[in-house]
Amino acid sequence: MKTIIRLIIFMILILIAASAASLKTSPPLSQRQPRELQSETRNNSNVNSRNTKTITDVLLTLDANNINSNPEYSSSNAGSKKNTDLNDGGKKDPMITYTFWLMIFTGVLAISTIGLWIVTIRDGKHTEKAANAAKDSADALPIIERAYVFVEEIMWQNLFVDEPIQPVTNYLSVRFINHGNTPAIIRKVFVLPDKVIVYPTSVDIGDFKIPEGIVVSSREDKKSGVISIITSAEEIKKIREGTLKLICYGCIIYEDILRKERRTYFCWEYNESIGGFYISGNKELNYYT
Repeated sequence: MKTIIRLIIFMILILIAASAASLKTSPPLSQRQPRELQSETRNNSNVNSRNTKTITDVLLTLDANNINSNPEYSSSNAGSKKNTDLNDGGKKDPMITYTFWLMIFTGVLAISTIGLWIVTIRDGKHTEKAANAAKDSADALPIIERAYVFVEEIMWQNLFVDEPIQPVTNYLSVRFINHGNTPAIIRKVFVLPDKVIVYPTSVDIGDFKIPEGIVVSSREDKKSGVISIITSAEEIKKIREGTLKLICYGCIIYEDILRKERRTYFCWEYNESIGGFYISGNKELNYYT
């Protein structure tokens, strides 16, 4: 932008200089004669003047008498002299005037062209911004309107008894809900309860699944099938002490309205103080795509 402004200022200065040069008048014809020619003419005039001094005086006297006696002759000669003075005074050459206005027109055309470039560049930037904004809106629309399926609750039956003396069989199911604005087509729900000391590093999708093609509408919830797990009295004691973790983890696979596969991985952990499950802090098992 600074370069364009400097170019415009430079062209304006050129136009001003050209205008000042074209306004100067041409010197009289007598001043344009070479010095040698003027000197030679002056010398010849001096020689001739000495030889014809008497004749010149006589002719001047007769001419003065004729002018005074003839008014028409006097006025016509005065007009001729005036015209001659004007011509010899250095009247402007038409080519100079034409060149001057041509330069002005060319300068205005150049400035207009530069202004058009500036406007075009700015319009191009605005068009690019508008195109990027439209692209961002188009990219954001599927993100806003897509389905988002998450686990809402791990439901258990036959919770631990106070003093178990034999293995206890517990039954669990997963309730999940679609928090998105469009329906989700459920393809597979994998749920695995387990007793571990440390969290697993990944989810191995097994064969467990609900029938394909179940549709979960926006804000609608569904339940998975019931899964059983057997815990011994010793394991229950360790779970209550915190030396053993009872977790329920897995994955929900579904499609959105664009028929793109999405996945939600989850991992919940049993907590004795609340008497149920809560979302664990393991980021490797809790994420979505």
